[in-house]
Parts: sequence; structure tokens; C-alpha cells
Amino acid sequence: MAILNYNKICSRNVAGNTRIFLAEVPNVTAVTVTAGEISAITGAGAFKEIQADTDTIIRTETKVEGKYNARFDARVEMKLGKQSLNLNTFLDSVANASPCGIFALIKDNNGTWWLVGYNESDLFSRGLKVSIDEMTSGAGFAEDGGGVSRVELFRNLAAPSMPLDATLSALIDAGTALFVDYAGCSGYSNLLDNSGFIVDGIVCNGDWVDSGAPNGTADDWDQESGTGTPAIVTGNGFSGNAQRINHVTGTITRFSQSTGVTAENGETYRITGKWRAGAANWRIYLRTTSDVITNNMTVNTGNASDFQFDGVAGAAAEIVLTFYKHSEEASDYLEVDELRVWKIT
Repeated sequence: MAILNYNKICSRNVAGNTRIFLAEVPNVTAVTVTAGEISAITGAGAFKEIQADTDTIIRTETKVEGKYNARFDARVEMKLGKQSLNLNTFLDSVANASPCGIFALIKDNNGTWWLVGYNESDLFSRGLKVSIDEMTSGAGFAEDGGGVSRVELFRNLAAPSMPLDATLSALIDAGTALFVDYAGCSGYSNLLDNSGFIVDGIVCNGDWVDSGAPNGTADDWDQESGTGTPAIVTGNGFSGNAQRINHVTGTITRFSQSTGVTAENGETYRITGKWRAGAANWRIYLRTTSDVITNNMTVNTGNASDFQFDGVAGAAAEIVLTFYKHSEEASDYLEVDELRVWKIT
């Protein structure tokens, strides 16, 4: 085969990776390749999102040339903390999947998704295996890397990893890929391990699904008071659906979700998400018998922006995530998405 031309891409090259999903090979029922890129993956919820520590996901491929052939040593590494029962359970699940092989979906910091463990030569026959599962406690409380588990998946493959095409990549990024089981606020779970390890945020509403008899209010949420009509909206910087809460002056607007999770008195909790608001003085807080966090949202009529608030629980009571606006305030709106709540101490 003759050597081909290679045209340099004149744009920034950003190292590292930002997201990772793992699947047991038998749960992936089909992979379609079009013009050298993966254009379709089948297997409902096969790929599980793993919330690895930031800047610890590494994808390495080494081509080893023999006299008449070559192999590609594919390696995927990530670190996870802190140590907890939930982390042990997750690591056990990966070890149990190893005998039948594992596929890894990884998004690099240039925005490209890669499927590691699958190629047009090996197909489903040489999924990744667990090669390292280790942790060290560290010696001191401030030691960098202490209390962190390092997991490595490895396999010799006949060909390199394959990129996903733009259409399939966009589905994953939008949170609507059917072959992906999203974690955090792309999922539907209301889970919190009170040791502090996040399996999912306390409050996550997926893509703000309004099923049953649609009324503009996402499933599991309730408009406790107010005469404004809620709505599910898109665009304006949100990655998918967002919940819009409309306030009408003269009535108190209160929009909430009961999480089923009990706050620990004296512990610090954090709320993060994205928001837009037509006017100031929207309040976001965790209602127990004493508010955990109370903050006023500022005006943001441009694209959705990130927010983060911390607060200390004043009582051991069920957490009710609440958005509130006083009756005296002028009519306007609040839009929210990607909500997550967890204990940070």
C-alpha cells in the first residue's frame, strides 16, 4: 500500500479526555461503520457513564510492529475517589464484566468520541480486560492522590480505535443516545450515598421529561403555588430540555421536588446547574425544617450559565429542592437544567 498524503488541521489540539462510558461487550448488539467512522450503536442502555475524577481519563494506543504484521496495544485508565461502599460495588461490577470483555466510549478534549475495544478486524471478539485495580490511602490528609482508586483496562487489538461520526456524537452530547445510561443529571435516579460519594446527584431530572398528561411540569416535580404556566423549553445554551417556571405577580410561585433523601444536620450541601432568568430575586434552596441553601438568582437573559451554591443543613429532615419567587415581584421566568445536589462534607 502506498503512503498517502496527510493534510495538517490548522486548529488547536487539546490534550486529555472529558467523559467515559463502559459497556459489557454482550450488551452491545450491533455496531455500524460508515466510511471509517462509527455511525450507529445498538444496545439499550449498554454504556454506563462513569464519573471519573477530572483530568484522570487516559486513552493510550501503541502500535507494535512485527516482521510481517502489527498489533495495537489499547489501554484506558481512570481514577476515582473517594473510597466508599459504592465505589467498591462499582469496581466489582467492572471486574465481573472483564471476562466477557468491555468496550469504552471516550470523549477527548477536542470533542471527538472514540470507541475503544472495537474495530472492523476484531469486531466483538477482543473487548478490553481489567489489568490494574489499585488504590493507596496516602500517608497524610493533604497528600495528592491519596484515597483514590486507579483502574486500567487493556487489550492487544488488530486495529486502532475508531471515532464516532458527527451525528452519533451529537446524540451522546445531547443526552438522548438510547445505547447510553447517563449518570448524574442525565439520569433519572435520586440517589446519594451519605458517605459523600456521588453515584447520582440527589436531584436529577434527565432531559426534563413531561410524560402522562403533559402539563409543562417535568415528572416528579410539583408547582405547589403560583398561577404561571410552566413549560419544557429548549435552546438558549441548554444542551437539551430545560424546565421553565413562569411567575405571575400577585401570587407566590413555588416549584419543587421532594427528593426522599434526609439531610444530615450540620453537613454542607452543594447545588449546581444551569439557569436563565428574566429578572432577579428568584430563590433556590433546599427546604428541610430549616433551609440548607438560600440564594437569589440574578438576571440572565442570554445563554444558560452555570451556578453553584453551598449551604449547611440546619436540621435532619427530607430535602425538598425548591425554586421560589415572592408575590410582590413582577411577572417573569426562570429556566433551569442539569441540576445536581450532593453532600460535600
